[in-house]
Amino acid sequence: MSTADDLKERMERWVGDQFVAWRNDVFGTNFTFSRLGTPPAADVEYVDGTSILHVEVTGTYNDEDAARFENMNARGLPNAPDGWSSLKNDGRVVALDTLFVDSLNQRLAEKAAKSYSCPPHLVVHHVSRFHHSLELLQLLNQATVPARHPFLGIYFLGRMPVGDPQGRIWIHQL
Repeated sequence: MSTADDLKERMERWVGDQFVAWRNDVFGTNFTFSRLGTPPAADVEYVDGTSILHVEVTGTYNDEDAARFENMNARGLPNAPDGWSSLKNDGRVVALDTLFVDSLNQRLAEKAAKSYSCPPHLVVHHVSRFHHSLELLQLLNQATVPARHPFLGIYFLGRMPVGDPQGRIWIHQL
């Protein structure tokens, strides 16, 4: 069984690798993994010759229940929830789209308030269990990117298991 730090580092590396592969394809570069970072550096560093690319990674979930479901199942914990529901224990039904946008905007604000030793690219990842990419695109249009932030670029990386048995990766610049 993995420790929380091991899983976090593996996830940061996986997200960074997906983003850099996409970016290499788009820009014709050849960045490769260099090392994991420690604050105030970004999470992952990649190199292409003498050029360095810093990537800060964060995740967004529909709510705390969804985060618990994803993280506990990823760690293989025996008491992990079987799933996530918009019907809460107190009888409320929460609006999935609103939860997603609120969570995304909260993560953007939290990350924008941080300082980094070198300006990184921010990649916000999300496992989309309820939305297709076109639905996510509409929701991403509601994202509030803070006017001031330390990032060279902000990107959303969605893993699309809904309607896609391949688990396709989808990247969109915010």
